Order: sequence, then structure tokens, then C-alpha cells
Amino acid sequence: MPKLKIMISILSRNSSDVIISADKQLILKECNKFFINAYKQNNLTRLRYVILCLGIFVASLAKAQVNYTIVKTVNKSIVNTSGVLTYTLQVRNTGPGATNGSVAIITDVLPAKLNLVGTPIFTPTAGSPTDFQYRKLSNGIINMSVNLPLNASGIITYRAIVNSPVEPSIVSAASIVAPPGFTDQNPNDNHSTTQVFVKPILTTSNVKVRSGTRAKI
Repeated sequence: MPKLKIMISILSRNSSDVIISADKQLILKECNKFFINAYKQNNLTRLRYVILCLGIFVASLAKAQVNYTIVKTVNKSIVNTSGVLTYTLQVRNTGPGATNGSVAIITDVLPAKLNLVGTPIFTPTAGSPTDFQYRKLSNGIINMSVNLPLNASGIITYRAIVNSPVEPSIVSAASIVAPPGFTDQNPNDNHSTTQVFVKPILTTSNVKVRSGTRAKI
């Protein structure tokens, strides 16, 4: 009975809390024990056992609810070629379900005109975020992950150097995705984009010189 009482208290508090922590095989095993014990009881008690176990098992099959947000910012609006930019990703989870150690996946597209300097750094700002990992830079995408429990947040920072872009601006987008088995309540705030304008390099080929004047390069 103690294990059943624990399951019931979790379910009554918030069914989404059962989702990841509930081991389906364990539930089946425990419910089987309860059914065996129930045969020693009257019909009403048996029915209660059946309803409770079915309710817990159904709750374990549902998806937990999370609400991740990401906001990407950059320290400059205009940059010179060979200049260094510092990007900041603010990530947060406002629940309502428990993550139980499951990690959110964070990706940040690094345009071809930027070179990553060093590796991203994670700084907790609220709650107890854990297990931040910079996985790798693959095909121009920075791959990261972090466990953001309910009401936890943190800041990811990294630097990148500008390497002679062809376009007049640098557009970069980041996103955060819920782990398998979870549903994000508001996916509209799972993406964030920044734009930085790049000063052109002045050369004799792109500077018009009027007669009688001298171009300053």
C-alpha cells in the first residue's frame, strides 16, 4: 500500500509530474500486486484498485507539459569586419510539469560569415538548471543541451568573429526544443533572431572620386 499511496499523491497533485518519473513496467508490477491483494477484499475494494491503477497508468502515457522560452541578443548593432560579437541566449522553463532530468535541446545557427571563438558558457540565473553541455559545432549549427527544471533559467554566452561578409548584415537564429515525451505549451517563443549590420570595407574599387579631389582610404 505505501507505494500506491505515493503514486496517488503524485497523480492528485499534478498528473504531468508522473509522466517521466513513472516506470511503466514498475506500475504494471505494483498494480499486479494490488490486484492479488484485492481478491482478498470485497468487490468495491477491487474496483477501487482497478480504477486507481488504470488512472496512474494512463497518466504515465500522457505527455508532460513544459514551457520553454529563449531570447537571443547581441552586444552590437553595427560591427566592423574582423570585429568580435558577443551573443547571449536567455533560456527559461515556466512549467508546469517536472522535467525529471530530461534535457532541452538548444541549437544556434552560426552564419558562414562568423567564426566561433572558444566555446559557449552557461550561467544559472534562477532555480536549479543542470547538465549543460556544448555538444559540437556541426554544419554551421551550435548544438547544446541543458536540464531546466520548473522555474529554472540561465544564460548562454559565446563570442564570434566576423570574417569578411558579402551581405550587409548578419542574421542569426537560435531555438530551444522540448525533449521527447514532452509538449511545449507555447512553441511560439521557442525561437529568437538577431541582426547585426556590417560596415563595408572601403577600397579604391568601391569609392567614387570626383575630379580634383583625393580619396581617403
